[in-house]
Amino acid sequence: MKKLFYLLLISLAVASCTMQPTKKTTYSINVNLQGLDEGTVYLQQRVNGEMIKLDSADAAIPISFKGNIEMAEVYYLGIKDKRGSIPVFVEAADINITGHIDSLRQVEITGSPAQDELKAFNEQTKTFSDQLQNLYGEYRTANQAQNEELKGQLEKQMDAIQAEKVEFTFKYVTENKASIVASFIAYQNNYDFDLSQLDSIASGFDPSIEQSVYVQLLKERVATLQSVAIGKKYIDFTMNNTADVPVLFSSLIKGKYTLIDFWAAWCGPCRGENPNVVAVYNDYKDKGFDVIGISLDQSKDKWLEAIEADKLTWNHLSDLQYWNSAAAKLYGVNSIPHSILIDGEGIIIAKNLRGTALRNKIAELLD
Repeated sequence: MKKLFYLLLISLAVASCTMQPTKKTTYSINVNLQGLDEGTVYLQQRVNGEMIKLDSADAAIPISFKGNIEMAEVYYLGIKDKRGSIPVFVEAADINITGHIDSLRQVEITGSPAQDELKAFNEQTKTFSDQLQNLYGEYRTANQAQNEELKGQLEKQMDAIQAEKVEFTFKYVTENKASIVASFIAYQNNYDFDLSQLDSIASGFDPSIEQSVYVQLLKERVATLQSVAIGKKYIDFTMNNTADVPVLFSSLIKGKYTLIDFWAAWCGPCRGENPNVVAVYNDYKDKGFDVIGISLDQSKDKWLEAIEADKLTWNHLSDLQYWNSAAAKLYGVNSIPHSILIDGEGIIIAKNLRGTALRNKIAELLD
């Protein structure tokens, strides 16, 4: 009898060791948008730049989505035939979204700690964003008045505030290494960091969030930028020219200093920079300087119209895939204008030289 009692105690002890609390992986999202009486609401996930529909619901009945998720991730609520979407940090929780159909940006999201963390961060950085927006308004006015002195002063102020914002963001993500929200913030702002900063961020997250989609994307971003860093040789690719003929990029490289210029007809800053590039090209094309334009356009007609209007007389390539441009992905381009300068051996020697910086560099090399 005593032996049986001890066996029972042992079995209970083993059970207490093995029956650990099960981690919750289910989420529910309840949506209540005033003014939304009909139509279809979609729950979407962004994968490789594309929105993938995960679920849908009829707006005529109470809208609710349920599913499983291992790690917190931003999903998007879209409404059929309505522009815009509602980003929401989805995690294993009961999440509620309330608001009005006509003000999707002002909806209230409760129940998600990750969403709360992101909201708090955005509130902390709002001061920077507001200051930059106000200064940019002043800059546009100064530009219209052709007040170059004031433009220069405003540019310095904007650069200083942007630098503060970047420093604040870098500090936040590096001090919150176990936060998936921090990895999301880092990825959303990756273009603000230089390669060494981005590498330290991507490699510094806690192992507990190693498999987060945002940590993985950051590591992929670092690998891409390392492959096209200054000192590396350009990467070859094939893309159609303006006559829809596939062209091997390397066939256009003629041993000259060559500016690889990523731009688009719809990009205002690109069009504003084009006269500078044209002027430098015209002055140095016979001395060993060339330009190859890579367009992120979607409309061929608008692409060709912009080439003619801006007098861009160099070679041009595009797959007309917008931000899914194969060349842009290859070179890690996520904002335009973006340029890469290579030497006669095809080695990358500079990036994003604009205005006088481009002219000064080419003059240094060829005068």
